[in-house]
Amino acid sequence: PAPDVYDYTKLTFASIGNTQCVVAYDSKGDLRYYAKFVGTTTTPLPQLENGHYLVIEDNTAKEEGNNGGFMEVDLCGRIYRKFILPGGFHHDICVLPNGNFVVPSSQDDMAVRQAKLVEVDNETNDIVMELEIGTLIDSADGASTIAKEVDWFHMNAIDYDEATDSLLLSGRAANAVLSVN
Repeated sequence: PAPDVYDYTKLTFASIGNTQCVVAYDSKGDLRYYAKFVGTTTTPLPQLENGHYLVIEDNTAKEEGNNGGFMEVDLCGRIYRKFILPGGFHHDICVLPNGNFVVPSSQDDMAVRQAKLVEVDNETNDIVMELEIGTLIDSADGASTIAKEVDWFHMNAIDYDEATDSLLLSGRAANAVLSVN
């Protein structure tokens, strides 16, 4: 582009700590975008093929409540869909090749938090798969100093590995990274 025309296609997006604020900076470090969503914890911010983003919806998987989730929004803040999960939602969203979403969650009664993997159908919003991490490893394996009986795994991150068709799961309280096909 001409030197006097600003190229808005080269922005770096970030979410700010536990504030639910999303910002975008240009290549010179100048702030070009700011949005604050209703949630109270860090948002993952994956971009969908339609240009929309996924952000945390309020009331995530915490001791005091469940039925949290995430929502699809555009950069103007318009909410297109909400995905509410009985066991709430925690920290990360992975978009699978089939378009479905995989997220960390908790047991519906919150007896064990952040040790459940949930797949949500992108078309119907239905939960199509649930996996309790306790069926894969023992809750005492690799326990860190932050591990608690109700929060022994504390899944913080999920990533899809196309080469092995598996999910990589990070368990902060269990000092573990798991690969699940």
